Amino acid sequence: MDELARIEALGAAMLAAADAAEWDEVARLDDERHARLTSLDMQDFLSVGEEAQRVLEDALEITQRLLKIARDARATHLDELTALQRGQRASRAYLSSE
Repeated sequence: MDELARIEALGAAMLAAADAAEWDEVARLDDERHARLTSLDMQDFLSVGEEAQRVLEDALEITQRLLKIARDARATHLDELTALQRGQRASRAYLSSE
């Protein structure tokens, strides 16, 4: 089933985009993957059985990996913003003491 292969390719592309911090692209690819997953005809889906199950399990694993990448990126950016805010406060304190 070509649709399952496309779903797998979208998952791989999502991971690559997340690794490159291209979050708009991740969202776009996720929308496409979601649309393809929800449009699968159940009869066709059931006829490929194990392959379909593997693709669904892979999709779930990719989603979990993406969530981890996103959480890690958020934490990194939060740390960077916190450091920036500290620097701004220090600058203001220094300038106000002159």
